[in-house]
Amino acid sequence: MRLSLVIPLYNEAAVLNELEARCRAAVAQIDGEVEVLLVDDHGTDGSECALAKMSPPIRHIRLPENRGQWGATREGLRQARGELVAVMDGDLQDPPELLPQLVARISDVPGTDVVFAVKSRRDDPLWFRVGRHGYRLAQFVVNAGNVVPSGAGAFCVMHRPVAQQAASVELDSVNLAAVLTAMRVTATTVPFERAARADGDSRMGLAGLAREALGSLLLLSVVGRRWLPDA
Repeated sequence: MRLSLVIPLYNEAAVLNELEARCRAAVAQIDGEVEVLLVDDHGTDGSECALAKMSPPIRHIRLPENRGQWGATREGLRQARGELVAVMDGDLQDPPELLPQLVARISDVPGTDVVFAVKSRRDDPLWFRVGRHGYRLAQFVVNAGNVVPSGAGAFCVMHRPVAQQAASVELDSVNLAAVLTAMRVTATTVPFERAARADGDSRMGLAGLAREALGSLLLLSVVGRRWLPDA
């Protein structure tokens, strides 16, 4: 199998039809067999029924309890069967149409472990921009300059062994880009303009974003090495 696309979902019923259509069109442009793993983080909006009816290459994974975005992502990484593994958010801020370019980039640059899709422009409120800059400064402090590429998040493509190693990081809340950076992977980037969220505010909320940032900083610190696969 050439590629596994992992998409963690929580109460995204309003965008499922568009997400499905755009993912199918994007992966159809990639040579080889592809699977799309929609990881349902025990949603409560009735999306389970629609997800269960989707046909290959889509595979529905329903978690028995809510594990948060990182927990859902980990499960997808564990079950991925492709030589390459991609991860993206399910709220359509990450454009599925970029996937063929990410796959081509990791294939064209020898020795690259991960290709991050990095946000070149996005319209965020002032409080979010201030928090993002503070988070980036804190990364320099705790990890001696080994920081997450600017604008990088969960949207990326990696080789399967890297994905399996990342899936072994047992933290409750952490960002995938921080996990991969802490693993000191060899990475390159592809820029994109992130769209507005298709269905309102983030399901994580301010408290969830704060927990993710703190978990990421912990992992990037010296103390965080205990959670890394080679610790």
